[in-house]
Amino acid sequence: MGGLAAAEPLTSRENSALGSGPLPADRAPGLSPPSSANAGTCPNTTNYAFDPRTRRCVALPPCPNGLIWNPDRSRCVPRPPGGTLECLDGYSFDTSKDACVAPNCGSLAFSPQQGKCVPPPPVVAYNTLQFVVGTGDDDLRSSSTAWAFWTSPGGTVIYCILHGGGDGWDNNSNHTILCDLGSAPMTLAQLKAAKFSIAYNGAPGNNFDGYDNWNLQSVTINALSEGGPVCVFAASGDPLHRFQDRVGFGNFSDPGLGNNGGADDGIVVTDYPSGCR
Repeated sequence: MGGLAAAEPLTSRENSALGSGPLPADRAPGLSPPSSANAGTCPNTTNYAFDPRTRRCVALPPCPNGLIWNPDRSRCVPRPPGGTLECLDGYSFDTSKDACVAPNCGSLAFSPQQGKCVPPPPVVAYNTLQFVVGTGDDDLRSSSTAWAFWTSPGGTVIYCILHGGGDGWDNNSNHTILCDLGSAPMTLAQLKAAKFSIAYNGAPGNNFDGYDNWNLQSVTINALSEGGPVCVFAASGDPLHRFQDRVGFGNFSDPGLGNNGGADDGIVVTDYPSGCR
């Protein structure tokens, strides 16, 4: 605890008020962890303090004679000069915010574990995406096409063919497709902020089986790195979306696929809630 004088012994009256043993510093129930940038705001800061090591607000039992509860020592101690809360090493007390805050580290990042400013972790740019697409109770025929697309940070629309022909996608089957970002790698933050769309062009069929509709049951988008896949987006439904022959989906077309890239239907799949864990 930086900047705190040694606590004076408690008087008999103080010991009587505190009871025979130290009061526990229980975590306040139902509180959300504050942001990593600083100590955040704890409800009623005269009764709670932020512990950056556990990233939680801890309860401060009431103390007699103007003392303040110290969770580290499990006892009442004198208040630090000029503040109402005792701050852990590396943090300072901001009287305007009535909270312990991390220092301004500039280009560095503050580490609560080390109590100091440290170099930030390297930013990873991903070159490959992995789409795991699940088909529901209506298959995608071999002559139908499906593709994904999104916009790079530089403003370029990137298309990736999910199904361009060959074998059809049977009912209740999963398929994994790799998409190369090429000269437009993206960070995880950029990928999570991007809008990913999926579109399709259904085969017209014949007199017996009619037009090809397709049930998209699930989709997971992973960013691939040496450490393994990192989830960018995941969603599922029953189905998540049923692709059909519709009108007015030109904005979802893929010009690189020619006639097969004229979208009959399309969705911005990331408009669904993500289930990434």
